[in-house]
Amino acid sequence: MDKSLAIMAIACAWTGFIIIIFCFFPSYSIKKYDRILSNYIKRNPLLPAPYSLFFHAGFFGSFGVPYFFCRIIEKKRVAFMSTTSINIYDFANTIESDVVQWFKKYYKLSKILFILYSLFMLMATIQILIIKPDSL
Repeated sequence: MDKSLAIMAIACAWTGFIIIIFCFFPSYSIKKYDRILSNYIKRNPLLPAPYSLFFHAGFFGSFGVPYFFCRIIEKKRVAFMSTTSINIYDFANTIESDVVQWFKKYYKLSKILFILYSLFMLMATIQILIIKPDSL
């Protein structure tokens, strides 16, 4: 077996393994996640548009909600949110520390997965360009 093909196969296997882990990671703290979201909705009825989409997308949008909460916990500006929504930052003080840590871990995991998946796609594209389909 060609060495580059073997490396690509290993990268594919690890990427698939990480995707499977990523699929089960949200279920670890789904009750806390839902409780925080429902408390936020009760206090602040308006989510910025993209985060509302992430909230309603379920698992497929689950990476965006922790990003939103990490931004408000760190008191950073959130895209698509009016600057007059100061009470959103006050809400961040009520979030339990274990949930904050979970949000940060989940967001970091989603960034790592995105980078690995992008790297795998780049490797696959390069491999396809090197090994022409007609030569197979």
